[in-house]
Amino acid sequence: MATVTQKDVSRTGDGSALLFQWTLTSADATGVGVMFPEFWQKSVHFNASAWGTATAALEGGNQDPATDWQPLQSMAGVAITATANGIQTLRDSSLWFRPRLSTVGAGATVVVSVLAIRASSMRT
Repeated sequence: MATVTQKDVSRTGDGSALLFQWTLTSADATGVGVMFPEFWQKSVHFNASAWGTATAALEGGNQDPATDWQPLQSMAGVAITATANGIQTLRDSSLWFRPRLSTVGAGATVVVSVLAIRASSMRT
C-alpha cells in the first residue's frame, strides 16, 4: 500500500488544516486509509507526472477499521475519479478515506493530495 504523509498547513500551526498526500503507482495502486472525521471540508487534487491510462478514485468507509470501501462523491453528485490532473471538492463525509487507482494502467505515477479543514467556531 502507498504510504501517506500528513502535514499541518494551517497558518497558525494549530492543526486546523491538514494536507494528506499519497503517491500511487501502477505497482503500488492503493493508498493507506486515514481517519479524520472532525474535518468537515475536504478537497482532493490529482496530479500525475504520468497517467499511463490509469484512473484514480477516492474511496471512503465507515467501519473501524474500514473494510468495505465505497466511492465518494463530488459536489456534482458523481463518484470522484480522475484520468487527468485536477481538483474536486468532496460532498460525502466518511470516517476513513483512501485513494486508489481503480484502473491501474501502465507506468502511472499519480500524487493524490487531500486538504482537510477542521470546523472551528473561531474561524470567520
